[in-house]
Amino acid sequence: MDDFGDNFVQPEVDPAAEFLAREQNQLAGLEDDLETSAPPPVATSLASNGLDDFVEVPSAAAFDANGLMDDEPTVAPAATPVVSVFKQEREEPEKIKLWREEQKKRLEEKDAEEEMKKQEMLKVAKKELEDWYKTHEEQISKTKAANR
Repeated sequence: MDDFGDNFVQPEVDPAAEFLAREQNQLAGLEDDLETSAPPPVATSLASNGLDDFVEVPSAAAFDANGLMDDEPTVAPAATPVVSVFKQEREEPEKIKLWREEQKKRLEEKDAEEEMKKQEMLKVAKKELEDWYKTHEEQISKTKAANR
């Protein structure tokens, strides 16, 4: 069949790989802006043995023993082992700190402006309501006079 040039087989394209390549190209510049290095280690006192930096996370056996797993219940062991995970505090990059401060200022300004507009609208609404009551009373008095 190749004699007629009818080669309908197209090379396979992995859409996931194509998507990932596109995303990496778009996000390539962001890595330079953000601090990707690990944060400095947390200073501990000399009396500390370093165990304060760890968080205790119960193991699967503890969940299983308490009936929190979907599997069939089992007998709890006498001592449940605890897995330790290192707790790491990340410091925010300077650009994000500046953005948060600017955002906070903008929101405060918008809140103040909104409160001023709200007070102004309340004054206008109160005046319109008083005017409506006044015209309503006049209309009722004219109707009463006409009916007599």
